[in-house]
Amino acid sequence: MDKLLYIITVLLLFNFRPAIIGEIHVEILIFVLCFIILIYLAKKGNKIKLSKPQLNQIFIIIILILYLLIQPFVLQTSNYRPVISSFVILLIYIIIFIFILADKFKDYYYVKLFLKVFIYLVLFFSISQVITYLLIIFLPELKLIYKEIQNYQSGFVKGYANLYIPFTIAGANVQNVFGIIFPRSMGIFREPGIYQMYINIAYFSLDFIDVNNKKIIKLILIFSLLSTFSTAGFGIFFVCYIYKYTNRILGKDINLVQILFFILVTFIIGNFIFYSSNFGFFDKLDNVSGQTRSNAIISNIKWFLENPIFGTGHYNPGANTTAISLAASFHTIGLFGLLLYFFIWSYSIIINTNLKSVILYIPIFLTLLLSQPIFDNVIVFLFLMLNLKRLKYID
Repeated sequence: MDKLLYIITVLLLFNFRPAIIGEIHVEILIFVLCFIILIYLAKKGNKIKLSKPQLNQIFIIIILILYLLIQPFVLQTSNYRPVISSFVILLIYIIIFIFILADKFKDYYYVKLFLKVFIYLVLFFSISQVITYLLIIFLPELKLIYKEIQNYQSGFVKGYANLYIPFTIAGANVQNVFGIIFPRSMGIFREPGIYQMYINIAYFSLDFIDVNNKKIIKLILIFSLLSTFSTAGFGIFFVCYIYKYTNRILGKDINLVQILFFILVTFIIGNFIFYSSNFGFFDKLDNVSGQTRSNAIISNIKWFLENPIFGTGHYNPGANTTAISLAASFHTIGLFGLLLYFFIWSYSIIINTNLKSVILYIPIFLTLLLSQPIFDNVIVFLFLMLNLKRLKYID
């Protein structure tokens, strides 16, 4: 029963923002369901077991979320509704962690179970995307779009997504590949640029977990990553790939043929990421998306220099912090908030990862840095508080 409750709790936490369910403001429902689980555990007499490192982490996170709550009210520059919502979301997570997850997040068995749940959740939506694409290719006359999903919002950004047969959610713009129009996959998340993070984490988590048909699962996940058409996602995969094989080469856990294969694949992927049309880094810099991001970073630096210590205000309407990167929005939390946030990251790396397992932090950190400012994304804190120190490669 405890195992089932653990899985249910983790799945519930996955549906906070930026999942679409969380985007339409059902945090209260998720909180009620988690609270019912807490009551059940309390009746069983479960004791709270927090290690000293976990206590330190919680203390630092509480300071951060209090800062993100108080700072906007002191500066009087922000949209208070998302500020309060952000505070409540992280507070709920801390409560759930203390009562449900803390003890299990230290246990190697439950850590592997968490990663398996994560992998199969992403795999479920990846298989859906494969089916949708096959239908588009082989049954083009079939009407695939049912209707637009309910309007969702995060702070002050609104958007829509389409529901495809059989159960694929797709949004943003579409892509024309060899004359066929393909929707960009989103999983259950707000946009493809967020979903790619989950795919990358799942893909590299497979190296540490013993599951059947691992190679087939990896191929499906790579296809799903490609179906996001996310330049950031491709780049993050490239960085993780290099990090993984550099570790293996330094650890002498790889032969000469594998090294040559690694160099060849690195060259091919690198060339695609940097120079391909539509998706390449240099092509992106020249289009509207790239120019928008570049201008946002320049503006961010300007605002930061004008308000360096405490920033301009978390969820300041003057900067769309739900759609741009940390590199383009750190002026909103200032140097003090930035140091708090990175201190949590640094401390978590020290206490919860080893040289190999820190790879699972890379997709989250780079997505935060390049694509999405996810200060209140529960998945970030889920991973930062998960004990990955005992993980090792399983071929």
